[in-house]
Amino acid sequence: MADFHPILARAIAGLTDKSPEARRAVYDRARAALLSQLRSLDPPLSEADITRERLSLDEAVSRIEAEIALAEAIEPSFPPLPADERRDPAPLPEPERAPPEPRPSPAPAPAAEQIFDERPAIREEAVPTRPRVAPPRARGVNPGHVRTAVVGAGVALAVAVIAGAAYYVNKINPPPEPTVRPRAEASGQPPAEQSGKISERAGAEATASSQGAPQRGPAVPGAASDVAVAQRAVLYIEVPDAPQQPRTVPGRVFWRLDSDTVGQGQPVETIVRATVEIPDAGLALDFTIRRNTDQAFPASHIIGMRFTTTGEAASDTVREVGVPQFKTDEGERGAPLSAISSALGENLFVAALSNVQVEADRNLDLLQTRPWIDLPIRFASGRRGIITFEKGVSGSQTIADALARWRG
Repeated sequence: MADFHPILARAIAGLTDKSPEARRAVYDRARAALLSQLRSLDPPLSEADITRERLSLDEAVSRIEAEIALAEAIEPSFPPLPADERRDPAPLPEPERAPPEPRPSPAPAPAAEQIFDERPAIREEAVPTRPRVAPPRARGVNPGHVRTAVVGAGVALAVAVIAGAAYYVNKINPPPEPTVRPRAEASGQPPAEQSGKISERAGAEATASSQGAPQRGPAVPGAASDVAVAQRAVLYIEVPDAPQQPRTVPGRVFWRLDSDTVGQGQPVETIVRATVEIPDAGLALDFTIRRNTDQAFPASHIIGMRFTTTGEAASDTVREVGVPQFKTDEGERGAPLSAISSALGENLFVAALSNVQVEADRNLDLLQTRPWIDLPIRFASGRRGIITFEKGVSGSQTIADALARWRG
């Protein structure tokens, strides 16, 4: 189920009229649009799934109303003053001031002391004043623009997250092939061991793999990524006894172009597919990027994330996934995409990228120019982790080819 709370909260915050009637109108529109979108999906959802999403939306509405009621209760309210009390009171007579007591004149200091006393005075004048921190500059993207887009869509974003979620459950959930492919064993060069601190890039790119590896789905003509090249990937898992020294598990990632259809009678769409494999942790990730072709779905692109936990090393499932972050170097903190991440089920997640023009342009810039990707995750056991993987030459070329096809 998706979390409607942040989406509805932003929609309510952007309202000029925040009266109960205006809020109720937003909630009613969200419920009606949600039911309409969910019932129009093909293949259709079960009534149990639809009811579960309706309850999730109602829970978010109740939470927002409780927060508003709490804020109103905390804010002090004072009754208006009577008319006679609002008038300016008569001025009170000024109290008589006692004559100031004469201050005793200080005894003259010796000449030597006067000479040395002047130096601290000069030093005090020479000490620069404490610098004041300038107020933060206005951001390039005004938060009001985002709120305007959300409110103008009439909580369409809230509906879109669930509508898209229900669609991608059917698109992402069926595993297309085994997690570990034979070509990975033949081509992947294991990276060097690393310490807990992410500071160095170890090893070079692995050698090219076999040319005859099977492809999933219809082949994309002219794709430059038919030759699978293993790029580096690392899983960092939180250690409860040593939070500052996470456990590192090396892995690999394969990038390539793929294709898929959004429905019966629809044209074939080019998608980016990255398969991250962490064999020693029993974890694999199918990471896909596709453009959004549904005009009713307020998102520029869709990122699908399907995890697979297999083998003896698999510990627990993935419960939460953050928004993907793109960065220039492996050891730095990444810049998150402007997107909303939502859980569709066990080990299944989707991120809807913003279609606000300024944010969409920024997202595309991050996709094209940043060579490393961070994906924050939380396991069902509560442990946190980060999957870090690089685009490399194959990933950069794959994304560039996909963007060129989407523009054309």
